[in-house]
Amino acid sequence: SCAPNPPVDSYYEYLWAGAELFGDGELGDWYRLLTGSVLRYQLEHRGGYAWYKQVDYATGRTTGRGASELGSFYPGLLGKGGDMDAAVDYYNTWTMILDNNPVVPEAIDYGNATVRSARNDLRPEYVKLEAA
Repeated sequence: SCAPNPPVDSYYEYLWAGAELFGDGELGDWYRLLTGSVLRYQLEHRGGYAWYKQVDYATGRTTGRGASELGSFYPGLLGKGGDMDAAVDYYNTWTMILDNNPVVPEAIDYGNATVRSARNDLRPEYVKLEAA
């Protein structure tokens, strides 16, 4: 209900990596099932950008509209999993965030377009691609 943000961000990475590394079809099935649910129930477009809202797991009711820099890994994982449209959309969201801030902030509230934590812990989750 809070993916791709902490505390579950790494879980999705480990499902994908475990399926690839060990050839474990069950892990791959879990990745696809859970990612499908995230894309179906949490993805929303606001202001022309893709976001992943927090939802109540039992009702689907929106409980928050926060984004963590730790979740900025998700475009790459979506791309690896074959969800290219969602990957490009979310990558563009994080690119816009960086374009509007000196560094990628640790936490934002996209519901009201505010930075909740402007610090940056120099994490490697988001990499901006430059045209050659």
